[in-house]
Amino acid sequence: MHNFIKTQLVMAALVLACGVASAQNEGVQKTYLDTGYYGSGFSIPADKWTAVGPVVDIVCPGTTTCTIEAIHSIQVGGAASPAGNEVQLDFSLDGSFQPVAQQVGEVSTDNSFRVFSAIEVERDIPAGHHTIQTAVWSIDGTYVWNYETNYQVFKP
Repeated sequence: MHNFIKTQLVMAALVLACGVASAQNEGVQKTYLDTGYYGSGFSIPADKWTAVGPVVDIVCPGTTTCTIEAIHSIQVGGAASPAGNEVQLDFSLDGSFQPVAQQVGEVSTDNSFRVFSAIEVERDIPAGHHTIQTAVWSIDGTYVWNYETNYQVFKP
């Protein structure tokens, strides 16, 4: 029992030394909604990040940094796909992809459709004007049919 307590104390000390992410009280400054439908499907080539929808202009107001949240939802499939055809979602900010891409699932193998979603957050975005755009990646390629991204800008 004594070793268990020592282990717990060491773990607690490590957590405190490394810091613990905490919730921050931030308010929404502006919401930007980007939705679309590709009637014949929008081709996503194999193993290549591909922009979906238009570039959206956003503003981080004031002189301090902002947090940007992207809530993505996409419908993919509608064509034959090999098993294991993973799909990832990300967004580019000012032309650069963010290090928060998420694997959201696999394209169906039976020509049916699947809807995937992800929420991504980037903190410490400098004040000023920026561009943002959703991007999709697939191992073997796929088609996007419907998409919606809700971009929100937050400030403390």
